[in-house]
Amino acid sequence: MKTIYVKFYAPEEVFGEKVSDALVLKHCFRAYKCKNEFEALTVYAETPGTLWSTLLEDTVDLESWIKEAYKHIKENDIDWLEQNFV
Repeated sequence: MKTIYVKFYAPEEVFGEKVSDALVLKHCFRAYKCKNEFEALTVYAETPGTLWSTLLEDTVDLESWIKEAYKHIKENDIDWLEQNFV
């Protein structure tokens, strides 16, 4: 079930300046485990102003997924981001 909601905040929004990759990975990604898919969809639909967000299966390796997503964000790989992190 897709019950994990992940959102990414632009580092400029969080820090006001460019920062290290380690700080971005630690502070700019937020993941929330929802009770069920309905709650996850509601959170996803009602969260304003997020640059990138998605719902993930509860079995996903979250740390690996975040590192992969950040790699694509840095590369400005819009195709991957639109397919996996919208």
